[in-house]
Amino acid sequence: MRRPPRLRPRSLCSVFPLSALFSLWALASVGCTPTMSQAPALSVAQRPAQAAPPLAQMTRLSSGALHFSLNYPRFASHQQRFQAQGLYYPDFERFQVSVIGIGLDTPLYPVSANPTQNNTVPALCDATRCNTQVRFENVPAGENRVALITAYNSAGEAIPGSTLAAAFTLPTDPEATLTVRLSYLSTPVGQVVQGLLAQGEHLLVSQLDTEALQDFVSALTGVSGDYPEFSYIVSPARVDISQLVQDIKTYQGDIAALSLASPPSPTNTDYLQQGATLTGSIAGLVGDDKVKLRLTDPTSTPIFVGNGPFSFDHVPVGDWQLVLENTQGYTVTNAPGSVTLEDHQTLSLPETTLTSVPNASPVLVNTVIQQGGNIILQGRNFNPNAASNTIVITGNLNSGGFIAGYWSVNATEITEEDGFYSVAFPLPPEITGQWFNLRISDPNEPISFEVSDFNMLGLDRGAAVVGERLLLNAGFFDPLASNQEVVIAGRTIPTANLTVLNNTQMQVQLPPDLPAGETVVEVTSLGLPSTYAPPLTLLSQPKVWTTDWRAVAGTATEHVLTVASSALLPKRVWFGSKAEGASSGGVWVCDFGDTLDAVSCANPQPGSNVGSIQAFAQAPYNTYRVYAGSETQGVLICPEHCAAEESWAQSNTGLGNLNIRDIVVDPHEPKHIYVATAAGVYRSLNAGASWSAYNNGLLLNQQDAHSLALYRPHILAEPVLYLGTAGAGVLRKTGAAHWQSVNTGIFSQDATSNEGTPYLESVTISTLEAHPVTSGLIYGGGTGQHQILDAIWKVGIWERSETEGLSNWIQRGRNGSNGFPCPENSPDLCTPVTAGTGLSSMQVRDLAVDPAQPQHIYAATGSDGAQAGGIYRSTDAGASWQPFHSVNSEAALTDATALVINHLKLYAGTSQGLFYTP
Repeated sequence: MRRPPRLRPRSLCSVFPLSALFSLWALASVGCTPTMSQAPALSVAQRPAQAAPPLAQMTRLSSGALHFSLNYPRFASHQQRFQAQGLYYPDFERFQVSVIGIGLDTPLYPVSANPTQNNTVPALCDATRCNTQVRFENVPAGENRVALITAYNSAGEAIPGSTLAAAFTLPTDPEATLTVRLSYLSTPVGQVVQGLLAQGEHLLVSQLDTEALQDFVSALTGVSGDYPEFSYIVSPARVDISQLVQDIKTYQGDIAALSLASPPSPTNTDYLQQGATLTGSIAGLVGDDKVKLRLTDPTSTPIFVGNGPFSFDHVPVGDWQLVLENTQGYTVTNAPGSVTLEDHQTLSLPETTLTSVPNASPVLVNTVIQQGGNIILQGRNFNPNAASNTIVITGNLNSGGFIAGYWSVNATEITEEDGFYSVAFPLPPEITGQWFNLRISDPNEPISFEVSDFNMLGLDRGAAVVGERLLLNAGFFDPLASNQEVVIAGRTIPTANLTVLNNTQMQVQLPPDLPAGETVVEVTSLGLPSTYAPPLTLLSQPKVWTTDWRAVAGTATEHVLTVASSALLPKRVWFGSKAEGASSGGVWVCDFGDTLDAVSCANPQPGSNVGSIQAFAQAPYNTYRVYAGSETQGVLICPEHCAAEESWAQSNTGLGNLNIRDIVVDPHEPKHIYVATAAGVYRSLNAGASWSAYNNGLLLNQQDAHSLALYRPHILAEPVLYLGTAGAGVLRKTGAAHWQSVNTGIFSQDATSNEGTPYLESVTISTLEAHPVTSGLIYGGGTGQHQILDAIWKVGIWERSETEGLSNWIQRGRNGSNGFPCPENSPDLCTPVTAGTGLSSMQVRDLAVDPAQPQHIYAATGSDGAQAGGIYRSTDAGASWQPFHSVNSEAALTDATALVINHLKLYAGTSQGLFYTP
């Protein structure tokens, strides 16, 4: 036996290649660049077209903990389900994430893992993705740790084929960066290390050159191409792990010796299993009906078969599930189930027989269906459980090629009357052709329907300054920007100015020389013009607001609590008012005409119906849909015609508290809505139809919620939420991670100051505002005060940035008597040590950032004893503030309550009604 050569040191930056299925990133600060050419994935024949790769990210925090986030985006070609080959997205209920390695007596699990549920954490799934975010505490540094991920179903069973592994080294240097990605290709290496650890080969594991082992596995499986368009000839699931473990022990970790003994190639049978063959047959289907067979080995492509035999070849050794789908209208005998397969085995299953249930044929209500719209079927041969009804659509795309899709009806979209069912389900937006056929297993004859023209839904705003970026929303955009044409003000926007962000959103960089004025946005996709051209007001430069505030007629008796402009209809504004005294209270809407004082207001929902309204939100891309939050009656929703009383309805299913203080809508997931209540945060994933608590990590003293703000680091990232409370300061939440307090810097430069907690207990964070341009920049303000000795400290205006390495809060707006900070390391001697920045009253009720001039920030403050309130403006991003309220014949804005800005108007709410400045 040859003497093993000295094992060469490994680069921290190239331990494993990229993945088509998972990515595990451990990031810090040394700036490594991964080797893209080594990244393997499913072959072109195996990989589902246009499947976006799920991402998992592990970040070393300053505390030494590891933060892990996992995100499965939906399968791009199937809107109703994500499918990574045989793995079925809706089956994912929980994830087990663990780390094993030398010196770890037992696996390490996240701090949030539930020990009674296999140490798993929830897989938070909705219509677009499954995700989870967890944290590992006190992970010791060391060579060749192994990260493992396994998905579990609702029965608490591990889903066969879902386990992925990767080996990584956690350096002792806390500043070092390590990038590791989990994939099918990295899994054999992770499993080899796992096997060596199980046999107590700790010294061998610590010296093992996993980079060379990964190269060996890549050659063995025939990897080629560059990320993300790479492929492999043989599935990595067929690598013989036990043989590799044995030979690595024999050669004492010398990977070169493995190559000499058995040159790695896809034809090498020494380290590759042949796999098994699984056969069976189907009988009893009517006409051209087909069923779907899905083997949960994720490297096996699902198949659609009619009557006759079927076969799965080269199935890796292991335990799998064979799942039969699309059986509506039939009873099933001898349904396939669990199988255990050995190498070189051929397993024949008993014949599966389907017997047709003779029911009436369904009727398609509309034979012409708008792209992205609803298909409505009526008939008797539906399963009463709506989610069990599977629809099959076949036809030709405009671009050519055959499409076959399977979509499950949502359980909320079926109605029944005397045994006659009506089922509605959305037409998948990728279907852009003309004629298609639809069937639901029975009848024999398919139903034909026609898809209408390309459907443009709207813009993210109704007014913009030339040179800005505009976001367009549609039923479906082609992935290639060159297949879209956008015409604004009669001019075709260059293709270089178009960026397709996803299949429903496209960004348009407005040329700086577009003519100002009223226009429309015309869009054509794949040669199909949209039937809707949304209006747009173009401005040559941002509006310059003046202090010539004007009262809105008819609102003087209203004590305004909240104001929301319509970004899509910039001449419309909503406000909510208090239901007391002479005030009518409730929901108000005002529309401005073309002349300065032409304005009309209506009170479609007075306080006698809905109480005091404390929050408003306009739905993105929907010109009319509005959400309102009541102090006593929860959430009210108006889908359209909102000036009419009968258009509003309560929607409180799942809400545990009906005192709604704030509402935010995710602009990139318009059906995702968050509300702040007197008992924490609630979230809706279906445009307000139902709600669920969103309080993971919140203590009881942190659930008195008053304000919310949302931003995304980039459009495809998880949303980041900020929560302002009464008594606990500010908390932050990203995706599925728990809420975490983010109060460092408040009250003192000294982060260890013990005065921060009693200060926060006495104040309310009444407003949080995400910067419209700079990602991660948050402004906050509030009311209340705290006294230390003779000094009285008040809230004022604060700023926190996550984009420039600054994570502490800094006070930006203060007066000369009650401002921060305290002397460093001297919390018991706090006296004001910093000059004021221009505010009088520091009782801040609302903040607004001008979207066209984001360095301009406005603050609404209330009177505070001798300190007068009003409107203040900063033109230098918060460094200094000047009064922006004038006392004239019409207005005295000394007690401002709420602010909102769009490109055309600046509105202010007060205890004496609504005001605006031209």
